[in-house]
Amino acid sequence: MRSYLSRNPKYSIGRLLDNAMNNPFCSYNIIASDTSNLPPYSGKLQEYWMAGNGIFLRSHRPELEVCLEIARGTVGNLPQIQPYFRLLPPKVPASTISEIIQIYETALIEIHSHAGAPACFSTQDDIEESGKFRIFAVIGSLPEKPSLSVRLGVYDRFFSLPTAWIFAV
Repeated sequence: MRSYLSRNPKYSIGRLLDNAMNNPFCSYNIIASDTSNLPPYSGKLQEYWMAGNGIFLRSHRPELEVCLEIARGTVGNLPQIQPYFRLLPPKVPASTISEIIQIYETALIEIHSHAGAPACFSTQDDIEESGKFRIFAVIGSLPEKPSLSVRLGVYDRFFSLPTAWIFAV
């Protein structure tokens, strides 16, 4: 019996490979020489590298550069890649982490982001915020059209609040 992928032209291997290779945000590479000197970044947001020891994701921004294993495997006749994680700013001091933990216990407002997704509370938010008595806010639709949703959590109940009651926006 043939798989769904092989029967559906929308998901043919050729079409999938063509889409992958023409992706403006990702590059797909096979390491063929000394891995201690990977080539310069391609300008894509993500680079996938197949090496003798697996598949790796490489990406960078001015203050952070990574090459991390995403799938372990053995591929004969290919050199191996040594994963790395380079953070330019200094590490967050232990005192700052302690302060965050202390503040969290008594926090009145808890804020998180849904990045590009709408600023709507999710089922996962309901689970994580249940059992607390505080104000919750979620930021969304970033960066094009930032929005903010606010609610009050009274242990296992949630009440929508006007943003202006809490934030000067």
